[in-house]
Amino acid sequence: MQIVIPSRGRADTISGHTLRLFPDALVCVEDSEAEDYSGVGAELLLHPPLSGYEQIVNWILACEDLLDDCICIIDDDLLGIISTSTKTQITEPQDALAVLDNCREMAEGFGAALWGFPVNSPPWWQPILKPLGLTARIGGCMGISDRSIRMDERITMGSDIDLLLTELLFRRIVLQDKRFVFKFTPIFKSEGGSADHYAAVKKVEQERILKQKWGPYVRFVHKPGHWNETMAAVQR
Repeated sequence: MQIVIPSRGRADTISGHTLRLFPDALVCVEDSEAEDYSGVGAELLLHPPLSGYEQIVNWILACEDLLDDCICIIDDDLLGIISTSTKTQITEPQDALAVLDNCREMAEGFGAALWGFPVNSPPWWQPILKPLGLTARIGGCMGISDRSIRMDERITMGSDIDLLLTELLFRRIVLQDKRFVFKFTPIFKSEGGSADHYAAVKKVEQERILKQKWGPYVRFVHKPGHWNETMAAVQR
């Protein structure tokens, strides 16, 4: 398994964030930022100019320089990993890697090619007696065990829900390991990277594309406490 961290404009913070827990990861940046990231202490994977996260993920999955069958793509602003059973932080890189390896092994055993963890939810929200989600959103930390998977580059808001629904349509399963929560900087509080991108998204057009593609299996939430949230409406 190869861990890859796509990053843009965060050379000054990435070493204290995702690289702190995954120091052996590749940092994937646009070639124009190679000099800025030269001091982060990680190997760089340089990509040509691409317009957004979805194109970068697809480029990573297609990259012939990456030889591993499984790629785990983690956002560059990871704050920590919390055990939902003990409510304690995972602080050691070897333990963080073990969390990923165990989830990957379970997912591949179940036949799930897309796997990951809850993002930014309070640990006590995850029911201890229901440690696995088979139809849940995968984002922030996205394990992909089939490199033929591609994101729909038309969709730049809710692309994780689109990918989830695609996997449920064809493979009928994803795996979300609810024993751990991955905490990231909330998108509406972050600077640069995806925050700038989301600020420019044409929300109505994006929702139209998703609704046209998925009909009743996707819904949109606009209320206090939710920031233009897109949800899958799949019952199993």
